[in-house]
Amino acid sequence: MALACAVLFLQWRNVERGGITELKYASRLVATSLEVVMRKYESLLQLTGQRLLEVGGLRGDQRAQAVLDRLLARNPELAGFGLADPEGNLVLTSSNIDRSRLPNLRRTPETGASFSQALAAERMVVGRTYFMPALGEWVIPMRYPLRNDAGEVVAVMTTGLTLGSSHGLWSQHTLPPHIRFTVVRDDFYRQYGSHVAPDDRHLFYGRPLSPERVAFYEREAEARTGMTADQLRRLGRGVALYAPDYRNRWNLAYLVYEPRYHYYIATGIPVVKLAGRMAVPAAWTLFLLLALNAVLYFIFRAHGRLEQEAARRLEHLASHDQLTGLPNRRYLQEAFPAWRSACPQGFSILFIDLDNFKSINDLHGHSVGDVILGEVATRLGRCFGEDLVARQGGDEFIVLAGRRFDAALDRQCRDFLVCLRAPILCGEFSFSIRASIGVAQSPANGADLEELLRKADMAMYEAKRLRAGVHVYTDQLERRNERIGHIERALEPALERGEFQVVYQPQVEADSGRIIGVEALLRWDNSGLGPVPPDEFVPVAEAMGMMRDLGRFVAGKAVAEVAALAATGPGPLRLAINVSVSQILDPGFIGDLAAFQAEGGDLRLTVEITESLFIEDVEHARTVLEGLRAQGIGVSLDDFGTGYSSLSLLSKLPIDEIKIDKGFVRDILSDEQDHQLVRSIIGLGRSLGIPVLAEGVENAEQARRLAVAGCHRFQGYFFARPMTVATLAEFIRQWQERRPATMAIRSGS
Repeated sequence: MALACAVLFLQWRNVERGGITELKYASRLVATSLEVVMRKYESLLQLTGQRLLEVGGLRGDQRAQAVLDRLLARNPELAGFGLADPEGNLVLTSSNIDRSRLPNLRRTPETGASFSQALAAERMVVGRTYFMPALGEWVIPMRYPLRNDAGEVVAVMTTGLTLGSSHGLWSQHTLPPHIRFTVVRDDFYRQYGSHVAPDDRHLFYGRPLSPERVAFYEREAEARTGMTADQLRRLGRGVALYAPDYRNRWNLAYLVYEPRYHYYIATGIPVVKLAGRMAVPAAWTLFLLLALNAVLYFIFRAHGRLEQEAARRLEHLASHDQLTGLPNRRYLQEAFPAWRSACPQGFSILFIDLDNFKSINDLHGHSVGDVILGEVATRLGRCFGEDLVARQGGDEFIVLAGRRFDAALDRQCRDFLVCLRAPILCGEFSFSIRASIGVAQSPANGADLEELLRKADMAMYEAKRLRAGVHVYTDQLERRNERIGHIERALEPALERGEFQVVYQPQVEADSGRIIGVEALLRWDNSGLGPVPPDEFVPVAEAMGMMRDLGRFVAGKAVAEVAALAATGPGPLRLAINVSVSQILDPGFIGDLAAFQAEGGDLRLTVEITESLFIEDVEHARTVLEGLRAQGIGVSLDDFGTGYSSLSLLSKLPIDEIKIDKGFVRDILSDEQDHQLVRSIIGLGRSLGIPVLAEGVENAEQARRLAVAGCHRFQGYFFARPMTVATLAEFIRQWQERRPATMAIRSGS
């Protein structure tokens, strides 16, 4: 009997050790999830708050309301969004919340503490979980202070995560069902509990842990470790102990403190669950002690292997991406110091982002996107098998290459991009994936992981902008980002200050040599920055949501000036205006242009669109273009040949003109491939009955060769540079006087 009791005791200790191992890894999983979620919402509140201030959120601007509603639609786990002034008054909320039912955030007991903390904080503050009557739900409030250039808080961005959300704060689905976890704040109020029934939430969240319960935990921790609670917090050490839950049901628990967000994380297994694990081992033990001791030995060994395998699975789950099987960001952070030490001569970090992957997810669903991500991970492993490959998240991947960037590594990157373009089959669909790679090098660009990743990310966006495939970070990129920041600050008031000017470049008909129209071009001259070229300020304006205002300015001014010019003698002209994708997708776009068209009288208005429009939403693009045609507005396809156009698109969409990109025209005399491509585009336009205009014509020989190929229209410095409307009037008059000389282009004389 004594031997049986001793064996059963050892079995219990074995079960207990296994439970503690599970709880340790479960705590790591919860901590990882907590960090990811908090960083995500901190970035979300920061960027959204800055955007709201830019579009007049403190004035209750309607655009700001729309920003919050779109954001809420993409984050259904959130209760809503609000923007409060420093006094705690909500000046703007998402439309799902009745602002009149919301109290002042600074003066209400449930929200006042976290709101006051946010006013003094430099980062996101997480408030105490409380019941929000306006929504009828328990929420975890999150607040982010928004500061002006002087460092003063001008507003507080706020949201709340609903405990009833199917998304969950830290999803229980990543843990075995028998493991529970609780997150407790520094003030000993419970922030979250995975095992709390809805009817118990007032009991669980409505009051803090009692001083007696806190003292019990501290005594138990000190008895088991020999250290005080403060020492355990400072050292980041966890402790396993037996403790009752809020219903006084005993659990084997593991407690650890997370200093970043000032949380205690407690994972636990009910003692009755542990006792249940003893049933089979105890029966076998009693039987085998009476029957065969040798068999018992092998069973213990098998049981130990199962425990080790379970521990390995939990450890792998905490450090690897579940979809692709690649190491995750946490693994990368833990492995980086050893990697850096192993590469004393230097190494490279590759930041890889898939191009237009969001469109695949939106059009075909996340299941198709998951298949593609899995195949991308496989191809990364084949191409970078000797390097450390990790998934950053979403459609972003990281490669740690153990050498500085050289010609061999450049070839390896480009070989991967070629490999990536091989079709990926998913059901009835076939996808050819492209990507952009940014490179940062150590020690030249730093030795810290976060700094290197930031610079590699910056280089990746430059590769995407240049369509270069691969781009290596340089200090010039940092300066360019600083300039973009200066442009952002100067751009918003530029329209009110009258810093923008519209100039015009004539377009010439090949057969007659007649000026048939002009293209309106926007120019910006800032007192601090000087002349800023469009390719610098237009992407910034696009990102700031200013393109509709700029587009209306260009259209209104150009229509008025060119219509007045046409009425003085040159006769009817067509006016070409560039529009962006965001303008096309604006619901009021067609109405705005139709109004300008009506103001222009006989002026023939044409919009120039780029091929990237079709990537966003082909069917919506078709609807908009047909609406423009119904209003008598022409459509010109700009930069043809540089993007994604196909014969099927051209034959199905209402296109009135094809505009050959100036990059092909520039090399038409020296590059036979470009020459043949231009001839093919002109032939395609003729076969479809669509006129073709060549831009960037800079000399007579280019014009002659284009004319011989059958090009219908020309635009470029050979004919005229962009000019003001006053200069344009005199230019057209002089052109008409010497026009017969220009008609010799086609004949080559």
